[in-house]
Amino acid sequence: MKKLIFTLSLGLLFSFTLMAQTGITGVIKKATVAPVIDGQIDDVWAEANSYNIDIPFTGTNPTLGNAGETYWKGLWMDDGIYVLVVVNDDDWYPSYIAGGNSYEADKIELYFDVNQTLYDGGAPATGNGHYQAAPDPTATTVDGTAVTETNGVVHAYMVNDPDYLCEYFVPFTWLLDADGFEIPKTRTIGFDVTINDKDEATNVRDRAVWANDGSVVAEAWSNMDGCGEITLDGAVDNVLATSMSFEAEGGATTITTDNGTLQMVVTIEPADATVKTLAWKVTNGTGRARINSAGLLTALVDGTVTVTGETKDGSFKSQDLEITISGQYVTMNDINVVKDGLFDVVDLDGTVGPAWNGSAMVVDGVAVCDPADDGGIGDYWDWTLTQIVNCIDGEPYTFSFYTWSDTEGEFNVDFEDSNHDYARYGSSTSPDAVDVNGGTSNWVFTVTSTPVKKVYDVTFTLVDETVRQSMQFMLGKVDGPIYLDSVYLVADADLALLTTFPDAVKSSKVSSVQVYPNPVSDVVYVKLNTAAAKVEIYNSLGRKVAETVANANQAKFDVSDFARGIYFVKVNDSVVKFVK
Repeated sequence: MKKLIFTLSLGLLFSFTLMAQTGITGVIKKATVAPVIDGQIDDVWAEANSYNIDIPFTGTNPTLGNAGETYWKGLWMDDGIYVLVVVNDDDWYPSYIAGGNSYEADKIELYFDVNQTLYDGGAPATGNGHYQAAPDPTATTVDGTAVTETNGVVHAYMVNDPDYLCEYFVPFTWLLDADGFEIPKTRTIGFDVTINDKDEATNVRDRAVWANDGSVVAEAWSNMDGCGEITLDGAVDNVLATSMSFEAEGGATTITTDNGTLQMVVTIEPADATVKTLAWKVTNGTGRARINSAGLLTALVDGTVTVTGETKDGSFKSQDLEITISGQYVTMNDINVVKDGLFDVVDLDGTVGPAWNGSAMVVDGVAVCDPADDGGIGDYWDWTLTQIVNCIDGEPYTFSFYTWSDTEGEFNVDFEDSNHDYARYGSSTSPDAVDVNGGTSNWVFTVTSTPVKKVYDVTFTLVDETVRQSMQFMLGKVDGPIYLDSVYLVADADLALLTTFPDAVKSSKVSSVQVYPNPVSDVVYVKLNTAAAKVEIYNSLGRKVAETVANANQAKFDVSDFARGIYFVKVNDSVVKFVK
């Protein structure tokens, strides 16, 4: 018996003359209390208007119950918009069951266009004030578990197979318009909801929408002109900042410790200004640093950097602050363009962290990518692990990673610009490089059960402010799993910044243990900066599998009989990972 009780509450549906838009509108009421994002329908949701999601996307045949059984509701408070989507399904078939791309299986997609001028042909695929909130349901987070993404969006799926619902909190701090400003709450917002509906019996991606059925323009992901509109009931104009200033905590202007941080402290007047946060940027001078959205500056390379803070309410108040950095030990991780290239960050469900877009599991610091077994006849893009990067036009880079697979197959990785017909916007001299759409930042090779380190040169020659730089591991032609580790993209010029450590120098960022070759097939060598130390090897389960005492600063292990996988060399407090 179904546990979810679905109610019909017809909202305001308008059928105005179709121009560029659908004419479908909704009103979001202000909540008396914030809904709890836990997959439960709190009493406060009774205050919200209800809107049917019962329009089939052109050419599809979704099976989501009768009119009023699949619907969305919205509420807002000063910090963001709350959305509830209830789906009356006949077959719960998400990607973690069905395999393949998550957008082709059961899930919910929300769309927002927050620009002052709507119907501009823009969409989340091109950014600039257009957003998609479409987190994937996973096997471990469909019980009302609240998941917070790096952009601040919180969601909670609750599945009562085959029916399901999802609650969302979408912060205004994420919904910045094309100019980078938080929107006034009185602004009309472009909005839509798409329900992807896939049934096991048909194995077809059907869709139901609130507004954009694709008959006039493309789907919302690539063009939001066919979406509906929402307004926030009771909203008033923002109180703009009249002045703004910031300084580092304690008035500091220097960082002298390795990877030291400074927290920026902001003062905005008047006291009742609506938007109290700033947009942060670091301009590297002779030094380098990074800054997060909360204004925390982290040092990377000695020298000077300039921190810029700008109001996000459209009042155009900004300030610069120069910071001097010293005492930095520079490692490959400090100059790596790829975020979390070592897969050190793991989401609640065990998949890769928020720097990556994809559903790869992380096991012992290795990304385990598992495309569906289709006999190796799929397309490359049927399964992807991606990340947006930021590279400099004309600058030579070195791109490298370790990989291997349980099943031999064809591997594709590229740097492509999804804003411009997926053009490969770089060039490479590697024999693996393949020219696609005018560029050779596209490599194809065969992956096998033997771990290999792939190293490619690449120079990005088409970068400007309109380019969306996407690094894509496209693995759909391999019947997985495929393993990825140590993904690096480093500007060749930055290699000169690396710190050379004498043996006497000890830093938490530099291991006193060297392990080579890595990956290894037969014999692994361990080099130490001290003699007579005990050297141990542990497998990925934490079980010790070998032990010896170093002889003249070096130990040697025959690992030819070891099972393939991840191992750890431990010497005193130092631990180094290697791949067999």
